[in-house]
Amino acid sequence: MATTNGELSNFQHGCIGACVGSIEQTMMRPAVFWKAELQQQRFVLARAVDPRFCYRGLPVAVASIAPITCIQFSATNACMNAIKRRRGGSTANSDADKFISGCFAGVASSLVQSPFQLVEVNQQNTGGSVGATARRGFSVYG
Repeated sequence: MATTNGELSNFQHGCIGACVGSIEQTMMRPAVFWKAELQQQRFVLARAVDPRFCYRGLPVAVASIAPITCIQFSATNACMNAIKRRRGGSTANSDADKFISGCFAGVASSLVQSPFQLVEVNQQNTGGSVGATARRGFSVYG
């Protein structure tokens, strides 16, 4: 499914991004929980090492980050390819091209990420199901 020149397609970049983002969330979830507990001045070591607590909110975190990193990887690739085509396709992308592409991807992904982050943080703070947390957030924040 690679392009004719052997490079990965935007879809493939997106799939890689979704997988990498999901793995990262799973690995970093306890640290995110610990940070939230410390910020709220309620850190207790017994809760910090208990998977029932330190992995709370993981499903919504993975469900929220997979599309985000998918969008970021594919949008970055699409933007860099568009810049390269505009120049005639013969030169490699410069650092400035990569920076612009990354900024474009960040803006695109933030439109999806912000609502998910609101649900994720509220679920960390209050527990409960994803649906109940989303309904509570929608009723409070609109």
